[in-house]
Amino acid sequence: MREPLFSASFCIIARQGHPLAQATSLDELREAKWLLPETDMGYYQQLRAVLGTFYQQLSRSPIRSDSVTCGLNMVLEADYLTIVARAMSAPFHLQHRLVTLPIDTLPQAQYCVLYSQKSPLTVTARRFLDLLRAHCLRYPW
Repeated sequence: MREPLFSASFCIIARQGHPLAQATSLDELREAKWLLPETDMGYYQQLRAVLGTFYQQLSRSPIRSDSVTCGLNMVLEADYLTIVARAMSAPFHLQHRLVTLPIDTLPQAQYCVLYSQKSPLTVTARRFLDLLRAHCLRYPW
């Protein structure tokens, strides 16, 4: 079973003072250095499907990594751009060192709970899911 919890926008982040920090379209970012999230699961597959054409038009091959730490270091120290779920746009108390680019044409990630149809949820698990859903509705994703 798949039960949606919430949707969250993606955003592009850069270091404070990055030369492209005021870009308002993806077209302005084709010459940038990119670090792209790489994983075979989750919402990054959806992102790759939606932005695949853009990725192919980049002037230089992006670096791909599944490491958040590597990505943040590349953004902060080597002028790379990366794309993250908006909820992760200021990780690890780095909001004073990172900026979100003002681009609003990015897709949204849908977060869901998955569980087997073969085994119905217990009363406790259903209650937990209800509480989780209620908290997700209150958070400004």
